[in-house]
Amino acid sequence: MCDDSIKKYTEDLGSNNPVPGGGSAAALIGSLGAGLLEKACNFTIGREKYKAVEKDIRNILDKAAAARSRLVELIELDKKAFLPVAKAYKLPKDTDKQKAVRKQKIGGANKEAAKVPAEIIQICSSIVSYCDKLEKDGNQLFVSDVKCARQLLKAAAQAAENFI
Repeated sequence: MCDDSIKKYTEDLGSNNPVPGGGSAAALIGSLGAGLLEKACNFTIGREKYKAVEKDIRNILDKAAAARSRLVELIELDKKAFLPVAKAYKLPKDTDKQKAVRKQKIGGANKEAAKVPAEIIQICSSIVSYCDKLEKDGNQLFVSDVKCARQLLKAAAQAAENFI
């Protein structure tokens, strides 16, 4: 999705293609939450009123920016990780031997594909805690954005749990 528009991505999401799916959607939602944290930080840093907390807010900004960047990468990585799962489901299952091979391939592919949602959960969980600090000490005009970020980050982590 990195080079696609949101419109194209959502069209692809609703298509009959195996990717993108829920894992990449979870990464997208997480990246939106991280982006909102960045916004709140950027509207706090450099303001005289918030000078006392600027160092902490800059730290949050760096972590949120890194999280957003990685979550955007995970949108594509999730697509790539799921393709072997889809391929394994297409394996023949006419004989007991074929069924056993198919089951093994599906299991292995699912195990490998689950690494992406696990990382989504880890990233979103690691930055959601900054919402409290930003709500309390950040630019108060952006508290609603921080609250929205909290919900998006939690939703992304919860959605990603479905794929582990």
